[in-house]
Amino acid sequence: MVKKSLTLDIFFEKGAEVEKPIQKREFQKPYKLPRGWKWVKLGSIARISAGGTPKRSIKEYWNGNIPWVKISDIPEHGLVLDTEEKITEEGLKNSSAKIFPKGTILFSIFATIAKVGILGIDAATNQAIAGIQIKNTQIVDRKYLFYCLKNFGLTLAKIGRGMAQRNINQTILRNLEIPLPPLEEQKRIVARIEELVSRVEEARRLRKLAREETEKIMQAALHKVFSRAEEKGWKWVKLRDVLKEDRQTINPQNYPDREFFLITMDCIESDTGRLLKIVKCRGKEIGSTKYVFNTKHILYGKLRPYLNKVYVPDREGICTTEFIPFAVVNALREYVAFYLRRKEVVNFAMRHITGTRQPRVIIDEFLEYPIPLPTLEEQKHIVAHLDKVSKTIESLRKLQQITDKELEKLVPAILDKAFKGEL
Repeated sequence: MVKKSLTLDIFFEKGAEVEKPIQKREFQKPYKLPRGWKWVKLGSIARISAGGTPKRSIKEYWNGNIPWVKISDIPEHGLVLDTEEKITEEGLKNSSAKIFPKGTILFSIFATIAKVGILGIDAATNQAIAGIQIKNTQIVDRKYLFYCLKNFGLTLAKIGRGMAQRNINQTILRNLEIPLPPLEEQKRIVARIEELVSRVEEARRLRKLAREETEKIMQAALHKVFSRAEEKGWKWVKLRDVLKEDRQTINPQNYPDREFFLITMDCIESDTGRLLKIVKCRGKEIGSTKYVFNTKHILYGKLRPYLNKVYVPDREGICTTEFIPFAVVNALREYVAFYLRRKEVVNFAMRHITGTRQPRVIIDEFLEYPIPLPTLEEQKHIVAHLDKVSKTIESLRKLQQITDKELEKLVPAILDKAFKGEL
């Protein structure tokens, strides 16, 4: 008697070790599948269980040799090869944690829902992660199910976001319906997905290189302008000759109903000095003394000078004391600001700091740095040229952002087509 080959129909006729039938259908079949495909519940093709956490208060349960997976241990590519924390045999025995074998698919069900991974090692997990073990690998390809869950897991994520505790339970996960084609078709789909995703990753790599090259444009332009100082015969002075500290303070609490334009460190973009956001607060909402500035000042970020935050304000306001308001004399504000953003100036500032956790520039030493001073007319030409470069860079950035957004849509689109049989 010839043994009948295992097919989807035979598999499901046998019951596929189906767990208790779920009375209520959580998901409707959203579209018609190609011939030979079936909608199946995840619980009918895989065993699903969550992990656990040994008591933190018992030291003997921790720092063992059993890898213990948290959501943060699951990388973007999905393959888990190591974990930040490990537990002991005692911790395993005295908790609901369990060891899942290599090849188990991981699916996060608490907080960050639908993060999907595959174990590249035997490991335990915490209770925020469900381990999904395929019942029959002659019917279900592991990578197919991995990609399928990355796609259909978004449905579960939406359900989780609608719940008070932002989680889903194992019953909902078992009840998730997914499309299942024959095994050979699953393998073909996986190969096609990985081919297309690798192209997307290469495009992302090239976009990253393009962004890095874009960021170098301004520094190259600054170097070209200021490296000609000797050739042009510009006068050299010290920063203290053009920058005068102007630390006028105000306590906004004394003006509870007055609205202030407030600049904090995260309001200013590194390297460009671009205003990223406008913060307006009433005095009663601002907790500590601030510096006052106006349109005669440059705001120089003395905290963590490697951040290179130099802002030329176009209005009056107040700023946190991580900035130093400098009044500019004998020079154009914009010219001096461009000069301060040079990498050479940033490097000098980093050699004259105090503090380790929160390094701050020693201003008196910083002001000893030399600056070339061309005529005011030449300064205007330089500012106009560098402004033009800035606008070109900004245009390139916007185009890159559009491209990045389009790239972000590609992988979900690939997965969507794959599981409709359109790939």
